[in-house]
Amino acid sequence: MAIIYENPRDLHELASFLVQLNNMPSNHIGFCGQEKEEIYDTLHELNAESAFVCAYKEQKLIGAIGLDIYDSNEEAEVWGPFIHIEEDSSWEHIAEALFAKLTAIHKLHFFINIKNMRAIRWLNTKRAVGKGTYAILKMSRDQARFDDLAIVQPFTPIDEDAFSQLHTFIFPNTYYSAADIIKNINHHRQLLLIKNSSSLIGYVYFEADPKHGEGSIEYIAISPAHQKKGYGTMLIQTALLRLFSFPSITEITLCVNEDNRAAIKLYVAAGFKLDHILESYQLIEEESS
Repeated sequence: MAIIYENPRDLHELASFLVQLNNMPSNHIGFCGQEKEEIYDTLHELNAESAFVCAYKEQKLIGAIGLDIYDSNEEAEVWGPFIHIEEDSSWEHIAEALFAKLTAIHKLHFFINIKNMRAIRWLNTKRAVGKGTYAILKMSRDQARFDDLAIVQPFTPIDEDAFSQLHTFIFPNTYYSAADIIKNINHHRQLLLIKNSSSLIGYVYFEADPKHGEGSIEYIAISPAHQKKGYGTMLIQTALLRLFSFPSITEITLCVNEDNRAAIKLYVAAGFKLDHILESYQLIEEESS
């Protein structure tokens, strides 16, 4: 029977399908979540009814792919391909058919578990460009060591230029620009700084998700002139304190370039444990003539 490709018929069904596959390393896609309620809520936020394409065979959902589109509408993070089938040749055929029906976006970002070999091979056939390998680390509440440090202060508008310069210098090609982070700041998304009378020493930006019991440290950066002086540990400890101040949050994650061994050592010393490793890819779609 032919495979039908169309937008999701039921988001509850899609969430169940994604959580089943994303909890297996051989199918895992980074940053898509591994709990059904969290995935279902995110699907709503992403307008999955139009942003996702599904594959159905004999009324059964066997594949899905979707987009988390950035504000510019020119870039997106790709959720997938998620395909529940054993044959590699059929897997690639379904992946290609799903991908062809996605909304056209100029620049696409993929985060693939290193054990998800079929997705990696498929991206290589599309000549996607590797952008690095990232370690995902997690910490549970009972592993945390934190303190309230007066030296760490919240961001204020007068810090905007110094923060923007340091963020752009340390993370020149990252998913959140300095302007994005500043725009995001609220009770659940906080930007904290360490500074002296003349310069910005470092910062941490983190996001709390109390509804789903999770928090994430998105960025930590220390000015090159102030590194290896303990400031990174201070920022981590304060971020942990703020995140775990939400009673429902039981786990915190962070992502760090695997080549940054010093940072990984710092996080492990703070109590984080390696969860999985992701390969990052970028695919530039050619504009139709």
